Amino acid sequence: MVGVVLLFAVVITVFQVSGRIQRFGILERNLDNAKAVTLALHEYASDYEGHFPGSLQALMPKYCTSENVLLETVSDGHTKVRWRYEPGHKSDEKPIAIVIASSPNSTGERVVGYTDGWVKVLSASDDTSR
Repeated sequence: MVGVVLLFAVVITVFQVSGRIQRFGILERNLDNAKAVTLALHEYASDYEGHFPGSLQALMPKYCTSENVLLETVSDGHTKVRWRYEPGHKSDEKPIAIVIASSPNSTGERVVGYTDGWVKVLSASDDTSR
């Protein structure tokens, strides 16, 4: 009986660790994609007097060569959806604003990209300013 309880405890721990690893991997993938998107936004802005495009699709194919970069991976690890994008910003605007954001994951974390190119993970309790 003790062996079954110990085995059950090990299995539960493995599943919890596995879930954390998957969540971390998704956040890392989204951070990488957000960095690529914000870089593409700034490259676009350098050609258009500092203005970001009206949609992320305008980055294709000159500024962004992979359609996958324009998608975030949601918390199930498989589904891809478009980034939340706020058009109408400029690369040098003050105050700095969030220009792209992922959907919150199961713990409320989301990846955001700012107009100055900065990208980070925000928790549900974080202030959105930098």
